Amino acid sequence: MRIGVVGDTHAYYFEDIPEAIISHLKDTDLVVHLGDFTNKNILDGFKELFGERFKAVAGNTDLPELKKILPRKLVIEEKGKRIGAIHPYWGGPPEGIEERIRKEFENTDVILYAHTHKPCIKEIDGVLFVNPGQGYKLYTVKASIAVLEVGERVRGEIIFID
Repeated sequence: MRIGVVGDTHAYYFEDIPEAIISHLKDTDLVVHLGDFTNKNILDGFKELFGERFKAVAGNTDLPELKKILPRKLVIEEKGKRIGAIHPYWGGPPEGIEERIRKEFENTDVILYAHTHKPCIKEIDGVLFVNPGQGYKLYTVKASIAVLEVGERVRGEIIFID
């Protein structure tokens, strides 16, 4: 099972999402967006393209209309693994973010999170934390996504988009 993870797209139009991101996500079994879409048409574009293979949470900068229809967090169960997904809706600094978001989930093997715009894959006390980075290029900062391979173990990879 391959899960494509993207977040912090901060786009005005779905067409602003880099085509390379969409191309990589098309090769996965499930796509998870971790919030900060910015506009509803971004959400609609992902839903239209990926259909039932798409899940999402709201981000702290999403418009109120998105916050009404998207959950703050969710748990996905695949191949016997529990995968939490969240964009810290309370905002705040990146320092200590993993400790704060861990309190939002019980018995998870993986926690997918956004907000910091910094791609990261690290294990803390037996939980794999995955941040895909930002879904747009900004000056010298590349766009990035994460791809998880879920089987007996969960492995993650960050893919940088030129």
